[in-house]
Amino acid sequence: TKLRVAHMTKKHESVGIDLVAMCVNDLIVAGGEPLFFLDYFATGKLDVNEAAAVVRGIAEGCSQAGCGLIGGETAEMPSMYAPGDYDLAGFSVGAVHKDKVLP
Repeated sequence: TKLRVAHMTKKHESVGIDLVAMCVNDLIVAGGEPLFFLDYFATGKLDVNEAAAVVRGIAEGCSQAGCGLIGGETAEMPSMYAPGDYDLAGFSVGAVHKDKVLP
């Protein structure tokens, strides 16, 4: 998956951009405009540099999508994740006028 590639290449910004893109795409294809985004970063033990790179990517994705990054959550769960692993989730909220909704 993209997370494994990010770990192998040590390039974590791209997964943040992709996370935002996948969420806002669902809004855009329905005719909506992305308004804001929230993220969730879970790991066994927080690596501040890795997490910061992911969040930089999320911020860049929000910038590209024209929506605000208004918050998020970080969770350390050592019994759930192997050393060095992390997982991401997020969601975006948007708006569309009823007469502009695409089929």
